Amino acid sequence: MGTATAEPSCGLGASCAVAAMSGASHCTVGISGMKKRSPGKWPCAAAAALTEAMWTPSSVPAPRWMKTTGALVGGTLRPECVQPDCRYVLQWLLSFEAKGLPVYALSVQNEPYHDKANYPCMGLDVEQQLQVAKTLVPLLRRNGVGTRVLAHDHNYAHAPSAVRVLDGASQHVDGS
Repeated sequence: MGTATAEPSCGLGASCAVAAMSGASHCTVGISGMKKRSPGKWPCAAAAALTEAMWTPSSVPAPRWMKTTGALVGGTLRPECVQPDCRYVLQWLLSFEAKGLPVYALSVQNEPYHDKANYPCMGLDVEQQLQVAKTLVPLLRRNGVGTRVLAHDHNYAHAPSAVRVLDGASQHVDGS
């Protein structure tokens, strides 16, 4: 397995990497502010390799105004903010596509049962994950976004919850 790491000067950040797996590239990190220097030309070799990557990011916590804590750290999504958060996710998916980086799949929320950390996080119980999936997926499809949606992006210790999410949203999610 080979890995290409982007240098910070290319605008991707030092932690961005592409790992070649089974003849395809796969990347699970996000980017911001990447721009082509001219049509078809990327600022570095790693950025060019990313155009062939199968992006599978995890959704980040909602903005603090959408959360019960009013902060990036902890809390959960306020019920009235499910629609705005799903529109927010749609916009960042469309932004990635506009930069030539379509997202293959994303999870509803990174570690949805981990909401007590000293860094940005957001808890979503089973019912909240179902509500987000049942709102997000139809929104994506209505807007022509074919990104696959995964539920329960968490540890095996929560496997029974994964089964509940998959059973409840099987028409909407593509797996866990």
